Amino acid sequence: MSKMKYYTETEIQYIKDNYRHIDTDILAQNLGRSVSSIRTKAYELGLKKIPKKHKNYKRTAKSRIWTDEQIKYLRQNYLTKSYLDLSNVIKKSAKAIAAKARSIDLIKNKSWTTTEINFLKNNYPQKSVQELSKIINHSYSSIMTQISTLGLKRVIRQPWTVSEILLLHKLYVEYTLEDLSIILKRSAKSVVSKACHLGIYNYAASSLELKFADLLKSESVDFKEQCRCGKYIIDFVIKKYAIETHGSYWHCDPRIYINGPITTVQNYNIRNDLNKKKYLEKRGYKVLIVWEKDLYENFEQVKNNIVPLLRDQ
Repeated sequence: MSKMKYYTETEIQYIKDNYRHIDTDILAQNLGRSVSSIRTKAYELGLKKIPKKHKNYKRTAKSRIWTDEQIKYLRQNYLTKSYLDLSNVIKKSAKAIAAKARSIDLIKNKSWTTTEINFLKNNYPQKSVQELSKIINHSYSSIMTQISTLGLKRVIRQPWTVSEILLLHKLYVEYTLEDLSIILKRSAKSVVSKACHLGIYNYAASSLELKFADLLKSESVDFKEQCRCGKYIIDFVIKKYAIETHGSYWHCDPRIYINGPITTVQNYNIRNDLNKKKYLEKRGYKVLIVWEKDLYENFEQVKNNIVPLLRDQ
């Protein structure tokens, strides 16, 4: 299963409150995530943008007016709080906050240490600016400025060599995605894409798998994890039941993606999941799918449906 970084309740609420009237790239910058990730989460939440000419669109003359309370809060907290925190309280975009700060002579001037500069030099080709921003605690614009100053450029990736593919096969099960990215000097996205293409797309227990494992342990159900069956690895095996935990995004939950897959990874996983199910059923397994949406939103229902079934074998 993939190592998906889940959205916190605070982030989800922030998207719900602001997606319709704030530019997606600004939301992505505020949350330290990619634009595509924000769009995907908004799609899952059923959110749509308000047309700029709509009467409820917030970029009106009235919305651009700052109250005395907002300005006072900005003066008191600008140097100590992130743009996300400020935005949550002031109810304005990071771009608007930065512009107002400049107009009243507030300056966020966090200098770069030698350690941070070296980290940027060593990791920029492999890590995105959003990832770097979270690690070294500098803003997106600050990192982009430093990249330009240092003359760093994205490495134009060449096709995978035979030796790289063999090394990926050899190390895939034992190493984390981050380690593989460093060893192969390729982005995490590139490693995942190649793993999918090679049919070895599987990772150590995700938070979804851990949550389901905790459920089984709490109900005293004996199980085995990450069991190999031919060319596939099963998440959980309980006698003749093969249980797969599927993330909503990575496995394209049809209740969320009503119009079908939106990425090549989802396309791949749909085909792979179907082939895997057929393969396991031919070998006598009864395949059960536990979806992320159900496990997190209907936990008691999952427990009441799954546990008695496993105990009655």
